Amino acid sequence: MAADTHKLLTCISYGWDQGEDGWHTLNDASLLGIGIHLYASVIARQDAPGTETEGNLYLVGSSGSGDWAGEDHKLAYWDGTQWLFYTAWEGFQVYDKTTNQVLTANASGEFFPTRVIRPMVSMIDTDTNVETFGSLDFSVADKFHVTLTDNWSPTFANFPASGAYADMTVIIKQAVAGSKTVTWSGVTWVGGSGPTMTATANKTDIYRFYTTDGGTTIFGEVVGQNF
Repeated sequence: MAADTHKLLTCISYGWDQGEDGWHTLNDASLLGIGIHLYASVIARQDAPGTETEGNLYLVGSSGSGDWAGEDHKLAYWDGTQWLFYTAWEGFQVYDKTTNQVLTANASGEFFPTRVIRPMVSMIDTDTNVETFGSLDFSVADKFHVTLTDNWSPTFANFPASGAYADMTVIIKQAVAGSKTVTWSGVTWVGGSGPTMTATANKTDIYRFYTTDGGTTIFGEVVGQNF
């Protein structure tokens, strides 16, 4: 009998009779589709066709154009000759290497950023290594705990590309001796003015930051102070 199509993963065919004509072709296509879904890592999500290099995998955006027209929200794979398209099922996840995000498909096949729980990074700020880890690097974590031993001027690094939402929480504990300062730059604060770090020894302040344009504009707020 003719091969059946998998109800969830439509790139998979099965159910051939022994020696049935064409089984090997469909079997090869099924294995390729399985491999692509298992790999689940795309170069980028975009509307225009990407680079035609064998093995390249993209996620078509909401307005596919050119060879990708009519293939919105599908995985696009260049097999060396043509673009092959695959529809994702609800809950399927793919990693976007351009924005450093995990995207999840809904029931309509559209992909949305997935909230990823990252580890908290504990940093001890000292005279000797402040330049080494002075950057709050989103590619490392989105939560940081810093204990001051000197004045500190933190910077931000590696937020996702523009169009992707990102937020970061920074917990800062005042030095044992107290009176150390934190100077923020490049941050737009609620109310227009930046906060002053609590000067009392061993007290903790908590701050949160948001961006949707890759860190070009960073909004900051004080979650609480003098804990």
